Amino acid sequence: MVIATTKILTLANGYHLWSQKQGKGTTQLLCLHGGPGSDHEIFEEFGNHLADQDISVYMYDQLGSWYSDMPDFSFSKNRNKFFKIDYYVDEIEEVRQLLGLDNFFLLGHSWGGILAQEYALKYGDSKGFRGLIISDMTDDIASYERNIDHERKDLLGSDEVVFMKQCENKGAYTNDRYHRDILKLNTAYIIKHPEHSSKHLIGTKNRALYEYFQGDNEFIVTGALHDWTVADQLYQIKQPTLIIFGSDDTMDKDEGQKMSKRLPNGEFHIINNAGHCSMLDNPKEYFSVLTKFVKRNS
Repeated sequence: MVIATTKILTLANGYHLWSQKQGKGTTQLLCLHGGPGSDHEIFEEFGNHLADQDISVYMYDQLGSWYSDMPDFSFSKNRNKFFKIDYYVDEIEEVRQLLGLDNFFLLGHSWGGILAQEYALKYGDSKGFRGLIISDMTDDIASYERNIDHERKDLLGSDEVVFMKQCENKGAYTNDRYHRDILKLNTAYIIKHPEHSSKHLIGTKNRALYEYFQGDNEFIVTGALHDWTVADQLYQIKQPTLIIFGSDDTMDKDEGQKMSKRLPNGEFHIINNAGHCSMLDNPKEYFSVLTKFVKRNS
């Protein structure tokens, strides 16, 4: 087992973030979790998978997530301050400095992939920023919306999608039949092998954050992310960039290929037999692709 050490980071705004380091390698891998409002746990096995590599894995829970401080988002002043992509991008840079990372690759999964792209655009000149890994995230939310619409029809049929949209138009997300449909979609396209994921007796996702940016679930986008795109800015990212999608991801694989072409130094890889959480569904292939990329660019 890899050695893990925990560190509580104090931000300039006075809030505290939970962070963890796994391993003792000279190359640093800073991991950004999804959600928003999810947590680091999807990265907990990274250190073990990379134990024979010269890589240290760093992860943290973003503000408002799991082990980190949670501002009271019932107050409008907190929503106005923290319900912004820019806040979480700046938080990454503050975390990097607090951890002393100066020879690092940045990996963002899902929502974390949005933050990773935005970070590379804003902080591309950060000291020791070696490369970028965009895991299971597009550069354009519209392509994601089109893809999940196709996936719903493919799995459930057009009639069931009509029913789902009726529920969504009424905000009836707790409808039993609707909920069963979402569970089917999650198993087909989010985590195909749920036995590999963390289990809890309580919900760990910060619903206030998640619903503000995303919406009720992974198969609709009714929140603030609905018009997000950086597709026309990717040419500005200087770092070597690896894009990873699962073969059955909610992200559009054609768009992933286009992303790699928009980047000056991009490459695209599809992980077989994997959904949106490709590192959980097929870790053998995922970490093989990841380690080869890091070695080539260290």
